[in-house]
Amino acid sequence: MTHLAIEDKWLYPALIRDGSTRASTMALNFQREMGSLIATFNAYMLDWNEDRITNEWEAFQTATWKLVEALDLRTRRESAQLYSLAEAERAAVRPAGGTTRP
Repeated sequence: MTHLAIEDKWLYPALIRDGSTRASTMALNFQREMGSLIATFNAYMLDWNEDRITNEWEAFQTATWKLVEALDLRTRRESAQLYSLAEAERAAVRPAGGTTRP
């Protein structure tokens, strides 16, 4: 959750504000999508207390794998699409010699 909070507070706003139109739009879409995943995670945490896990073990496993798969898909998409685009844009503004501007 800390990782998600950092992205939501720092990464997405920076890309929305400073990125290209494509990066800004993509970051905004990922940020909106993240709200849905956080709500899903929070509901999962509320739904599955110790008694329910014990009594509905198979259903708990199914719910857990569904959540893990959603998060895995999200992180893979984010890495392949958003982070790749952000890195490409960062490289495009880097001066010759590979050093970044102050």
